[in-house]
Amino acid sequence: MDSDSGFYIGFKEHLPDQTSLVCANILKITYDLGLRIFGECLKASAPGGEDEKLIPALILRDICRHVMATAILARSGFAEPCDLTVRALYESCVSLMYMLDGDTARKAAAYRTMDAIDGIKLSRKVSPFTSEGKDLRRNLLDDRLGKLDSPIFNDVPDAIRELEDILTELRKDPVREAAFQEYKRIITSKGKGKRRRVRAWYELFGGPSNIEGLASKTRMLYCYEIFYRHASRTAHGKNALRFAAVPREDGTLDVPIMSSRYIEVVVVTAVNFALVTYRDMIERFCPEMGPVFNGWIVEVRRLMTQIGMASSATANGE
Repeated sequence: MDSDSGFYIGFKEHLPDQTSLVCANILKITYDLGLRIFGECLKASAPGGEDEKLIPALILRDICRHVMATAILARSGFAEPCDLTVRALYESCVSLMYMLDGDTARKAAAYRTMDAIDGIKLSRKVSPFTSEGKDLRRNLLDDRLGKLDSPIFNDVPDAIRELEDILTELRKDPVREAAFQEYKRIITSKGKGKRRRVRAWYELFGGPSNIEGLASKTRMLYCYEIFYRHASRTAHGKNALRFAAVPREDGTLDVPIMSSRYIEVVVVTAVNFALVTYRDMIERFCPEMGPVFNGWIVEVRRLMTQIGMASSATANGE
């Protein structure tokens, strides 16, 4: 007890309530289903390894990772950190939906090509032998956490050469070469300075230039405005006042480190994101998974009923 302020400062373990445990179970079975779909999609891509089959499967793998990360947090009743994992889940979901919504071959080629280009750009930026790397080191002379003098950066020149070789090999494919030329066209048209860059693969071939545009293209703008913007405040360190004080029945206030308030809302949002992408992947790559998907919807509805929640997406999932 601080006698001057009248505050009692103490630490007690945050215990998850029953709602948090049910939410974690919902996400666990969602993760399990996602893994099964991923396995089937990976088998579908195995014979030829085409980008238009392999890249969507690998994005689905990211979706599964985000679902499991959210499940782990939910099981402990940590609602606020779930904002971060579900925000990442949203970005992966709209990326996948955009890729599947027509011209998948070119979009997947753009994804693979931009991955190599981004790797080259990063390696050049931290290399001690490039102009970009030398500029960075000058800018870091007063850096709090280091001067990029770690031994790992000694391997950067070799990494650049390796990535350039990968890009050269990728460009032997005509669709990937078209993606590379589209990248060159965009950066040439943007003039000079920081604006002369491509932020993400989906900008190629007339695509959107940011997440909001991607949300509009995939008809996920409602989730962008209602959830994503809010979660971005947490991601960008602008949400310190959220649940800063929670009134108690005796008239005093709690200032919790962790809270499970509204965890069911975040979890239902995550399930809806997973549902729409699972459905698209099944329709495209493994329609035989349809009955399993429908069974999962029934079980999710049952569990949501336990915590007094309903999913708008599951209502349309049959």
